[in-house]
Amino acid sequence: LVAGLVRNWLNLGVRVGVLAYEDDARDMQARLIACEGGVSVKHARGDLLGSFEQRKQVADGLEWLSKREHLFEVDDARPSGSAADVIASMRVMAQRGCRVVLLDNMTCVRLDQDNDKRHDLLVEASLRDIRDEAQSLEIPAIVVGHLKRGQSEADESRKPPKLSDFSNASAWENYARVALGMWRDGENVALEVLKQTNGAAGDVFTMEFNREAAV
Repeated sequence: LVAGLVRNWLNLGVRVGVLAYEDDARDMQARLIACEGGVSVKHARGDLLGSFEQRKQVADGLEWLSKREHLFEVDDARPSGSAADVIASMRVMAQRGCRVVLLDNMTCVRLDQDNDKRHDLLVEASLRDIRDEAQSLEIPAIVVGHLKRGQSEADESRKPPKLSDFSNASAWENYARVALGMWRDGENVALEVLKQTNGAAGDVFTMEFNREAAV
């Protein structure tokens, strides 16, 4: 989902910043190249050599990315960054002209230890600080988070989620302007607007994915 958003924004000439706390810059680039070239991520990464045609497709994807790299900021230097690190990166990205920032993902953010606070309150404080900084910078911040359901079970991953299914749900409910939930719907992936501060919730969309590239 993150790579698909980045790819569409790059095609529109939008400068975008990604805090890649789960994957790194190379993984993100491989996904973009794979989707643009129409090959698998393994081919894009060079793990598989592929046919002449597949190598040409990888080259086409590389050429596409090379023309847009100046619009793409990635921070993968702090895989266990704190909320303060996230905010520092957001400020740098905004100064460099980024018009949107994505954090992938909240689970990888290191929470400042405070024996007087519960874990959910630390998550809430981090989300609040990130939201407040986004408002101050006047750019949207998209934060990826996990559900607390058992996603290893097929029936769980195929059930439409509720806002309460977010891990530390109250924090997301309090500080997200918009909350989106995703699940497997047959062979597709569906997305529902679970919360929208300035509009109606409940709309459901079908996501289109290039399965080999996972974008």
